[in-house]
Amino acid sequence: MNTLHNQLKISSISHSYGKLEAVRDVSLTIDPGIVHCLLGPSGSGKSTLLRVIAGLEQPVSGTVTIAGIDVNGPHLLEKPENRSVGFVFQDYALFPHLNVLRNVLYGMPGAKRSEQRKHAAQLLERVEMAGYESAMPHTLSGGQQQRVALARALARKPAVMLLDEPFSSLDARLRTEVRDTTLRVLREMNVATLLVTHDPREAMGSGDWISVIREGKLIQTAIPEDLYFRPVDQETAETFGTINRLPATQHEGDLLTPSGSINPDTLPCDSDGFLLIRPELLELHSPGNPVSSIWTSGVVVRVDQEGGTNLVTVQVKDKSRLYARCLAPTSWKPGNPVQIKINL
Repeated sequence: MNTLHNQLKISSISHSYGKLEAVRDVSLTIDPGIVHCLLGPSGSGKSTLLRVIAGLEQPVSGTVTIAGIDVNGPHLLEKPENRSVGFVFQDYALFPHLNVLRNVLYGMPGAKRSEQRKHAAQLLERVEMAGYESAMPHTLSGGQQQRVALARALARKPAVMLLDEPFSSLDARLRTEVRDTTLRVLREMNVATLLVTHDPREAMGSGDWISVIREGKLIQTAIPEDLYFRPVDQETAETFGTINRLPATQHEGDLLTPSGSINPDTLPCDSDGFLLIRPELLELHSPGNPVSSIWTSGVVVRVDQEGGTNLVTVQVKDKSRLYARCLAPTSWKPGNPVQIKINL
C-alpha cells in the first residue's frame, strides 16, 4: 500500500506580501483520515497557508506535496484545479442560480452523467442532505448550506480537504452538530483535513492534532491533551484558558516554588523557567483531612461559576494566588481554609 496516498506534506513554506512575512518556515505532515487544526488569531498566517496549499498563492520558498506529488516548489506551481484538494470557505460559496444537485455536480470529474448523479446522491445522503436535491441555496439554513458545500468539495474525490473557519457563522448548538457530521464524513472517507480556526475550544473538540501559529510561525504542534497540559510557553498556555505560572528553581533534583517542591518530570516549564500548572491538576481538601502529599495551603478568596465546573481562587502563604478547577456544585466559599494537592 502506498503510504503517501492522501497525505499532505508541507515542507519549509514561507510566504510574504511585500515586506510583511505572513508565513515563516512552516512544516507539517497530515496523514489520511486525520483532522489537523491550525489555531491562531487574525493575521497569524492561517488563511495564507491554506491559499498556498490550494494553489492560490505561490510561496517564496518551500514545497507542498499532495498524495506524493509536489504541487509547489522552485519553479513549480500546479494550478488549483489540477490539485487533489477540496476547499470549504467560511461563506460556503454555493452557486445561487444552481439547485443543490447541480451545485454538487459542478466540477465533478468526467464520467457518465448517470454515474455522476448517483455519486452526487450518495454524497448528499452521507452529509444528511438526501431529499434536498431540487432545493435552491437561498432556501437552506446555514448548516444545510455548509453540508452541501462539503458534498460539492468531496465530489472531486480530493486527497486533501481545507476548511477555512466554515462553522464560525453558525449558532453554538448547530455549529457542534454540523462540525461533528463534517469531520466524521472526512475521517470515514480517509481525507487528510486541515481545519483553520481562531477558536481554542473548536480546535480542542475537533483536531486529532493541533498546531498553534503566531505571526506566521508554528509555535507548537501536539495532540490536544499534550497541548493543554504541556504547553511550550505562557502565551500558548493562556490560549486554552487559565494557567498557574510559578517561578521555579532546581534543587537536589526537584523544582522549588514559593508554594513547595515538585518533581520536575511531571509538569512543564516555559523558556523562562516558570512552572505551568493547569487548575484541573490542583485538588482542594479541608484542613485536617488525612490526605498524603499536600503541596501547600491557603484561603479561598473567590469562586467563579463556569457551568459544570467552578474556578476557585486560593491565596497561599506568600500572598500569591493559585487557581483550582472543581466540579460543580462546590461547597467552597470565600474565607474557607484549604489544603492543596497536585493531582498527577
